[in-house]
Amino acid sequence: MEDQNVSDINIPKPPKGVMIVLEGIDGAGKTTQMTLLHDQLVKDGYDVIRTREPGGTPLAERIRGLVLDKDHDEEVHPITELLLFFAARKQHVEHVIKPALEAGKVVLCDRFVNSTMAYQVMANDLPHDLFFALMQYTVIDANTVPFATYILDISDELSIERLAERLDEQNRLDTGAAEKRALINSVTRQFAQVPGHYLIDGSRTREEVFNEIYPHMTEVIDGYLKEHNTEPSS
Repeated sequence: MEDQNVSDINIPKPPKGVMIVLEGIDGAGKTTQMTLLHDQLVKDGYDVIRTREPGGTPLAERIRGLVLDKDHDEEVHPITELLLFFAARKQHVEHVIKPALEAGKVVLCDRFVNSTMAYQVMANDLPHDLFFALMQYTVIDANTVPFATYILDISDELSIERLAERLDEQNRLDTGAAEKRALINSVTRQFAQVPGHYLIDGSRTREEVFNEIYPHMTEVIDGYLKEHNTEPSS
């Protein structure tokens, strides 16, 4: 087999639009911030879509129902769970995220690949090479890698306290053992060391958290859109 020259490798151009992700352990306030951030972006004239994982399309939402249902009659194998998450992601990427980015939109997503690494891979001690292989075919090949990720950070104790206030809304992944929750939180925090990831103190009021994220987020969005020849909204 002949060696491939660097010049022969097809490196896709960055998409015209920009993808922003909110991450954090359960109870960190992602849903609240998603609403506040999305609504303010719309008011400020940005062409933005709000979406979530797992989910985002009719089929992906049905898969979401399967993986989060607490009342399964059989145990869900960790690899089954991982594959279901990536099946939902592929639908989401191809039918929602990729078209929106190609159209120059801002995509604001509640959870993405970081959550899968923390909840499905690290918490279940699954092989990393399986995760990265699935990443290649679902996210990287589709050119839908997030440009910025904001991690809402709270303590394990505060997570438990907040979840206790919404028992009726809890799903299968909200009810894990304390040790597993602590591991997931630790892994989530470690992502803050990756470029393009920003750790936000989620224990403060919703207004304080919003006021830290929004100015930084709009600066990131405007800088990206300007660099990639799309006029920033105003």
